[in-house]
Amino acid sequence: MRTDAGPLTAAAHVIPCSRPCPRTALFFPVIIRQRTRFLRHVVGMRVPTPSRPLLPAPLLPATLLFHMLTPEGSRMLPTSTRSITIRNMLLLLLACAAGAIDAISYLGLGRVFTANMTGNTVLLGLALVQADHQEVLRASLALIGFFGGGVLGARIVEKGPSAGLWPRTVTVALALEWGFLVVFAVGWLYTGGEAETFAARAPLIVLSALAMGVQSAAARRLEVSGIATTYITGTVTTLAAWLVRWFGGGGATASTRPQAGMTDLGAPRQARRAVGLLAAVWGIYLGGAMVAGACVRLGPESAVLFPLALMLIVAVTAAVHWPQ
Repeated sequence: MRTDAGPLTAAAHVIPCSRPCPRTALFFPVIIRQRTRFLRHVVGMRVPTPSRPLLPAPLLPATLLFHMLTPEGSRMLPTSTRSITIRNMLLLLLACAAGAIDAISYLGLGRVFTANMTGNTVLLGLALVQADHQEVLRASLALIGFFGGGVLGARIVEKGPSAGLWPRTVTVALALEWGFLVVFAVGWLYTGGEAETFAARAPLIVLSALAMGVQSAAARRLEVSGIATTYITGTVTTLAAWLVRWFGGGGATASTRPQAGMTDLGAPRQARRAVGLLAAVWGIYLGGAMVAGACVRLGPESAVLFPLALMLIVAVTAAVHWPQ
């Protein structure tokens, strides 16, 4: 007996919807499987399995979407490689600017850090024990300014779409940081790079700490594990973990995989890339501090122009390469 399978076959297929109902989407695959079994075993019909998935595949996280290796695990797509290279270079420039600001604030604003809050917290503790009121005020202003900048930066970068290697909100936050640094540079040049009184140092401390807090929030939004452009402790820790994995011959772990967004394929190459980037961030942070320290000693007025120029390059490059 000939059976027309057209209507039944059509009933066994479900046209995927761009916005499936949350309740029905969970039961569609079960209904299709049950109807297929019934048609095969009871009616004796052959019902072809749909070649396309019934439901849209879940989206990959932003850190994996643009870092994914090819199935062979040998190389990435050319466009992704170029974008990742640009992002890594901008991260290095951010680290260099943060190291320069830390050196400038420590040497020119009364031995206080405005980017490294770990060291600044230690300075605050020592000042409290030694009853050094001026030092307590300077460290407290830096901590408050950094916290305020972090809150402001987080409010900016958490808005809007989150997909992409470099969200547009990160560029907006870095542009705001550059604005804070411009005001800081004006105040620094007005004092001749030698702010002697607390009244002259206080606004400069707050402005530079605000800028570094915004940068920390922006760098964190990029979700590159182990890379924090304003402090190096986490970077060194992740670098040590990757070195152990590299020499131990292991692949990426849950803590190291987001760093390069890689699978366990090609573990030695993954480790080399991660170690290279982390070591570069550490070295460039040191280099930025050295350059700024030399500028403060040789020409205090021009020292602040160095991190200002770096941040301008980062903001413009990000705006051009990731316009949306």
